[in-house]
Amino acid sequence: MKDLADPVNARVPTLLLFAHAALSLAVAIRQGTYNRAALACAVVACIVILCVAFGPASNARRDATPSPQAVALWLMALALGAILGRPFGFAIALWFPPFVFAWNQILFFGGMALLLTSFRPLSSRINWGGIVFVIIGVATALRVLLLVASPDPPIDVFTMREDGAAALLQGRNPYETPVRDLMGAERYGYTIENYVYPPATLFPDAVAIQLGGGVRMLSALADLGVCLILIGVARRRLPKLWRSPAALLTAAPLLYSKGPFIMEQSWTEPLLLFALTLWWGLAVSGRERAAAVAFGYFLALKQYLVFWVVAFVGYALGRRRLALIAIPPVVVVATVIPFLVWNLQAFIDYPIRWMFTESFPFRTDSLSLPGLWFRMTGDVPPGTLAIAAGGVTAALLTWRWWRRGPVLGWREDVLLVGIAATLVAFLVGPQAFANYYYLMTNALILAIVGAGLNSPGPGGDGESVSRS
Repeated sequence: MKDLADPVNARVPTLLLFAHAALSLAVAIRQGTYNRAALACAVVACIVILCVAFGPASNARRDATPSPQAVALWLMALALGAILGRPFGFAIALWFPPFVFAWNQILFFGGMALLLTSFRPLSSRINWGGIVFVIIGVATALRVLLLVASPDPPIDVFTMREDGAAALLQGRNPYETPVRDLMGAERYGYTIENYVYPPATLFPDAVAIQLGGGVRMLSALADLGVCLILIGVARRRLPKLWRSPAALLTAAPLLYSKGPFIMEQSWTEPLLLFALTLWWGLAVSGRERAAAVAFGYFLALKQYLVFWVVAFVGYALGRRRLALIAIPPVVVVATVIPFLVWNLQAFIDYPIRWMFTESFPFRTDSLSLPGLWFRMTGDVPPGTLAIAAGGVTAALLTWRWWRRGPVLGWREDVLLVGIAATLVAFLVGPQAFANYYYLMTNALILAIVGAGLNSPGPGGDGESVSRS
C-alpha cells in the first residue's frame, strides 16, 4: 500500500486528535474530579479546539487522515490514562482489575510498536480493520464483565435510572415516584427525591429493564453502536482511513480510558453520543430529515445541550434547508408532552426546577476553573457565567462560520461549534466531571473522521468548504 507512505496534510484532524488525548488524560488523572494537572490538560484541549474552530476555512487539503505517528501517540495516551487511573470505581470482584490492567498494557505497547515502526513504510499486509474488530470485541466483553464485577454501584444516578424506569413500567409517573438516593444529602448537600432526567432517557431505560439487562447495558451497547456507525462510514467512504492505522479511530469510544467508569456510574452521556453519531451517520448518507429526527432526540436527552441548538440552526441556514430547523423541536416536544399532561407540576418540579437549582450550585471537586479560583481566593464565581460564556462562544463561532465558511465541512462544523461552546461552559461553570467531558471528547472523533469525507481526492466527498 504505497499510499500509507505518502506524506499527509492533516493539520486540523491531528490537532483535534491531540485535543481528544488531552481531554482523555484530564479525566483519567483523578476520575474526572479537580486536579491542577487535569485542569491544565482540559484547558489546553479547549484552547486547541477553539483555535481550530476559529481558524480559516480550507479547501487545499489533499488528505485528512492523521499520520501513523499521531495515531500511535494518541493510542498510547489513552492506554496510559487507563493504566494510571483505574477505569472503574466500585468493582468488587478481585479477578477483574488484572484483566483490565493487562488489556491496557497491550494497547500501550501496541501503540509504542506502531510508533517505532511507523517511520518506515508500513506493510500493506497489516489488517487494520481486523485489529479494530478485535479491539471492539475485547473492549465490549470487558464492559459486560464490569457489570458482573460491579453489580450494584453506590451512586444515585444508578438507582434513580433503575427506579424511574421501573416506575414507568408499572404505570406510575417517575416524576411523582420516590427513588433511592444513596449519597446525595450526606456527600453533596442535595437529595434526589424523584426522577430528574428528561423523559427521553426513560424510554430506552424502560426497554433495558424490561429485557433484563439493566440500564447500564445501554451504555455498552451505545458505545458499540457508535463504533459500528464509524466503521460503516469508513469502510464505504474512506478506504484510505480504513486501510491505515487511522482505522483505530473508529474504535475510539471503546478505547476511551474512562468509558468503563462512565458505564459503571450509569451516566447517560453514552446515549447522547450514540444519538449524535446517528445524526452524523444519517447526514453523511444524505438522509437529512431522518438525521434531523436523530438530532432532536439528542437534544431531548439532556438539559445542557442548548448550545447545540445554535450549531444546528447554523447548519440548516448555511445549507439553505430551513425546513430542517422545525424537526428537532417537534421531536423534543413529542418526548415531553405525555409527562406534561400526566402531571405538569411534577414535571416542572424535577427535570426543570431541580436541575437548575439543586444540582447547579458550585462543587469544590468540579474539574473546572471555578475550582481553581475557589482554592486561590475562597470566592465562587456566579453559575450564570457558564451560560454567558457558552452563549458568546456559540454566537461568535456561528458568525465566523457564516462569514468565512466551515472549517471542516457543514456537518463537522456543527460538532466543532457544539463541542467548543459546551466545553467553554463546562470549564467556567460550577460543575464539570467525567461524564461532562465524555461527550465532548468522543464527539471530536466524528469531526476527525468526517474531515476525510470533506477532503478532495479519492475517498472523500470533496464537499465544498469555500469561503462565503
